Amino acid sequence: IPVFNSQDCLAALMRRLTEEFSKGPRSYEIILVNDGSRDASWRVIQELAGSFPALRGVCLRRNFGQDNAIMAGLKQARGRAVLIMDDDLQHDPADAERLLHKIDQGYDVCYARFPQKKQATWKNLGSWFNGKVAEIVINKPGRIYLSPYKAINGDVVREVVQYEGPYPYVDGLLFRITRNITQVEVQHHTRH
Repeated sequence: IPVFNSQDCLAALMRRLTEEFSKGPRSYEIILVNDGSRDASWRVIQELAGSFPALRGVCLRRNFGQDNAIMAGLKQARGRAVLIMDDDLQHDPADAERLLHKIDQGYDVCYARFPQKKQATWKNLGSWFNGKVAEIVINKPGRIYLSPYKAINGDVVREVVQYEGPYPYVDGLLFRITRNITQVEVQHHTRH
């Protein structure tokens, strides 16, 4: 989970994640990557690590951007499947199992698809534009929404992190590696 200026919601995020993953049979780790936050996010991550044994924190020296923060977390991930989500609880931890189940069924990547997004119109336009560009540049099927909430097979993650360039585009790397991709509909929530 890339973290940027999210000191106020990290405790709630950790409680929700732990609550959801404690229900099932999966072992898990939670990696929070502080992407050069200007607030106390890193201090909060360190404090939370004392209360949540599954938490590992990574602190980037400055803000490198979401995809670089995701790559830093993917390089630390050890699981058979990896879940990527935002830090603001717009992505509900209760939906994680639905995405991970698709990986269990043999898919390499499962994106969350939101029938209705609770965010500003300009963000929706940006997502639409990004999707159209991705259809051209990485040959993304039009039916797939490139959500930041996704589950990825661990073997694919280990291929993704082989990229060593300065400007990773995680979704582009995923489509370069596999076409075994699906999606599930989940709710989008108001930002914490």
